[in-house]
Amino acid sequence: MSREYLMYLGMAAILTFSGCGPNQESAKATATAITPQFKPEVDSYYPELKALPLYASGEFYTQKTTKWLNFTRRNFDPAIAQMIFNFFEKLANTQKVLEYKIGDQTIPFFLDQRARNQRVFFIVPENAPPPSWPNVTPEASTTGIFENGPYVSMTRVHNLVNTLPPSRAFTTIETAFNKSFSTESCQSSLLVRSVSTDAANLGQEIICNSYGAAFTIRQMRIPYQDYQDWAKGVKISKNPSSPSYPLYVLSIEDYNEIPITGLILH
Repeated sequence: MSREYLMYLGMAAILTFSGCGPNQESAKATATAITPQFKPEVDSYYPELKALPLYASGEFYTQKTTKWLNFTRRNFDPAIAQMIFNFFEKLANTQKVLEYKIGDQTIPFFLDQRARNQRVFFIVPENAPPPSWPNVTPEASTTGIFENGPYVSMTRVHNLVNTLPPSRAFTTIETAFNKSFSTESCQSSLLVRSVSTDAANLGQEIICNSYGAAFTIRQMRIPYQDYQDWAKGVKISKNPSSPSYPLYVLSIEDYNEIPITGLILH
């Protein structure tokens, strides 16, 4: 889950660099019928999309096989998607231990690989119905409920800036989508373990949301010091009534290891 509810920004640099690209869907994309190659994915994992036009689809390989289906008019760049997945798969392989500080507590989060080797990604328009998975958040979600199946993710593309979730960092359609997509890429690539199940579940959300935000801010060419100052003031929660938690702030070394890929949506 990656919906961002509380984003507090005190750095003018973020506002300066956040604008990028058009704020409305391109009219150039042409809809097609859902091809037989990808029909099983829609039928099995997200049947609520059956009535929607499909604009693009494809498949690529990293350490896992990824099938993607784009139900929006916007241009989705699979080459950049591949680089994002490569980054998070390599991060999982490092098996780093990240120390997360909250109040007087320090909780260790152990990074590990996800077990399954397939994933399916749905890119859906603003008016698309949510999937009938448990614990879905409206903007983006990842699930592993399909036994012996892939990890399945959805990310939503908004039509207008004024319908985006509240944020003072990701204020364009492109940056908001990039943050959501990067977060769900992390969710389907990386497993967080900790000292208890509750701590591991918290860590999964904290680490993937933190890295998803950092990955996108890096694409916005924000210097590390500005990112760090911003991230220290950010809190996230699953929904407005849930407890909020601070982001995990990447070190300068980890921040600089994020590749410059550009934004995934055009």
